[in-house]
Amino acid sequence: MIPAEHRHPDESSWNIVSCVAGGAAWAALVLFTVGIGLLFIIPFGLVLWLFSGVLRAQLLGNAVRVGPAQHPQIHREVEALSAELGIEPPHVFVMSGAGLLNAFALKFLGRGGSHVLLMSELVDLYLERERPEELRAVIAHELAHHALGHVEPKMVLLKLPAQFFPFLSQAYSRSCELSCDRVALALVGKAEPVRMALLSLAMGSRALSSSTNAEAFVEQSQDGGGFFNFLATIQSTHPMLTVRVAAVTARAAELGIS
Repeated sequence: MIPAEHRHPDESSWNIVSCVAGGAAWAALVLFTVGIGLLFIIPFGLVLWLFSGVLRAQLLGNAVRVGPAQHPQIHREVEALSAELGIEPPHVFVMSGAGLLNAFALKFLGRGGSHVLLMSELVDLYLERERPEELRAVIAHELAHHALGHVEPKMVLLKLPAQFFPFLSQAYSRSCELSCDRVALALVGKAEPVRMALLSLAMGSRALSSSTNAEAFVEQSQDGGGFFNFLATIQSTHPMLTVRVAAVTARAAELGIS
């Protein structure tokens, strides 16, 4: 299980606010429609179930599922990290991102269960540079979303109305990302691979990623100006990568990890 201290301090606060806002919105729906509004949940749930099933079918038909006989090195990494987190290993798929460097955690309704999607371009960026620990950091980050309950359908449904409160869902999402970075740091046990995994996302360059200076990268954000950095941040679901690298460095110092 994940120790509570690995959650970013802001996550609990934003989680409470999101749950209260979402719960209040659902309660208002029931109150002002005399309960009739709840009937819309049934078709909404049906649509969500159908969408989950179709998306999973598309993954099974168009992506490559990792397993003992399919890219076993990644499968073993997922199994080991999942065991450390105390969760069931999710289904992991590698798929083309059409140039997108990203990874996703999601959980389907029904028997689909927990999934992690790795874009092949991202996997290549790490493995072709012989940086498996950076890939491990990314996988640990995505598994942390499952372990911390960020993609649990019931909680996602509860907080759904919070999407309509300006900047609230984005703030909660940013805190979740920082929590997952902290978990990845704890699992990898080294700061450098986690920082470089994030820097690789920023660069997207096989030739330059390994020689990019993390300190200079963090410092460059100061040229944006505090006010404009604030405006750029509040509408984003992810913290700026400079912020994430700085947060990993600070957390590593707290834990005495080099």
